[in-house]
Amino acid sequence: MTQNDHAAEDALHCIGINVRNRRKNLGLTQVELAEMTGIGQRNISMIERGNVNLTIKQMQRIASALKIDLKLLLDSTF
Repeated sequence: MTQNDHAAEDALHCIGINVRNRRKNLGLTQVELAEMTGIGQRNISMIERGNVNLTIKQMQRIASALKIDLKLLLDSTF
């Protein structure tokens, strides 16, 4: 595995943690977030675990549903 692969995995893990934390802070279920974004609940679950390579469009839909700026999904201090 290359250094770039590790960096990508770290980014996906960070996004997943931020999505899960923000979703829970808003009192949303995975099903509700899925309905708001048009992304299936199973994929939301996989995103939260850092197991999905997201597109920018998917990240934007999630950020909008969570009422945060897209760049916060990548913020390790969020």
